Amino acid sequence: MLELEKLSVNYGPVRAVNEISLTVGAGEIVALVGANGAGKSSTMKAIVGLAEATGSIRFDGKDISETSSTQRVGDGIALSPEGRHVFAQMSVLENLQLGTVARTQSRQAALVEEMFELFPRLRERSTQRAGSMSGGEQQMLAIARALMSEPKIFILDEPTLGLAPIIVDQIAELLVKLRQRKLGLLLAEQNAEMALEMADRAYVMETGAIVKEGPSATIAADPAIQKAYLGF
Repeated sequence: MLELEKLSVNYGPVRAVNEISLTVGAGEIVALVGANGAGKSSTMKAIVGLAEATGSIRFDGKDISETSSTQRVGDGIALSPEGRHVFAQMSVLENLQLGTVARTQSRQAALVEEMFELFPRLRERSTQRAGSMSGGEQQMLAIARALMSEPKIFILDEPTLGLAPIIVDQIAELLVKLRQRKLGLLLAEQNAEMALEMADRAYVMETGAIVKEGPSATIAADPAIQKAYLGF
């Protein structure tokens, strides 16, 4: 579904991502693991068109390297960004509706109901201002808002950052459910143990480059990975 080839991202003279290549298939969870500053977020921003990049980005068999971020969302790529970025003064329902501005009213209502079934807590909080919710609830809202665009590829940037263990477990369960719907998921996580446990494959990034890739179980069993990221 998604293929990056020799993707690079520069911020002025600084190269944040250096000619990386990766793939994500339908119904597959792919983990992008690395320390803070490794280039994970820059990679994800480049995929959705929020960071200028060189190299090739192919989605669903089509080169999208030169298309706008709006077009990429319309084609079926969604991002749940690091830090949630909910609209704090708007209600939960209004945040969700903003994720479907290009849908008919009836389709929007159906998608809202679908999100409420996935996230019962959001139904309970539907009229509450998003900024007044807990961090875990805001993360659920950010994920649900991205899913409202009905993506084929769903990119999640640090979805468990700063959350309580029980919320981390709930998000992990949700991602497994989404994989069963044949979504392709690209997950960037500093919580490498959680990411490698649920992912099918993984890429390890250091200073803008991919230094290791393979099945998640193989990556998790690597002594160097255990020492650097898993605390073994």
